[in-house]
Amino acid sequence: MRVALLGEWHAGAALNKTHVLMLALGTGFGCAVISNNRLLRGANNRAGTLLGHSTVDLQGLRGRCGNIGCAEDLASTATLETLARSHSDFASSQLARAPKVDFETLFNLAAQGDAYSEALVEQSLKVWAVVIQNAVIAYDPEIVLLGGGILRSRDVVLPAMEAHLRECMY
Repeated sequence: MRVALLGEWHAGAALNKTHVLMLALGTGFGCAVISNNRLLRGANNRAGTLLGHSTVDLQGLRGRCGNIGCAEDLASTATLETLARSHSDFASSQLARAPKVDFETLFNLAAQGDAYSEALVEQSLKVWAVVIQNAVIAYDPEIVLLGGGILRSRDVVLPAMEAHLRECMY
């Protein structure tokens, strides 16, 4: 992730920026930060990289990383199928009959009006937006770069994130 950010900073969307946040949403949450023209590393080389392990649900379960209500456990490709199957509404949803439980399928079924898929999409959008909001608060970037497989559905994802940030930060 840091190499991708350095590439964008030297020759891409973050060229001539001093403070940059980059997030990739997909299997997990990839993160990297440039602050005051320096790539953040931290004492243990983890600064700016673990935003996906932020707590976003104080009432949540202990996740794979040991944290409670971890963002990655609530809205990543790595956990989507387990998360989807854990709710009692799953069996009656179109998602239960899909050959593959992934975000592409989830977004497609939500667009077709499957209520369960719509609810999972809404939860994921909120989790992603809160992680971005917290990162913006923490790192105060000039620009936020987003990437990852989730952005294949950018026509749904980006407006939801922008709306959340406008509502909660401005």
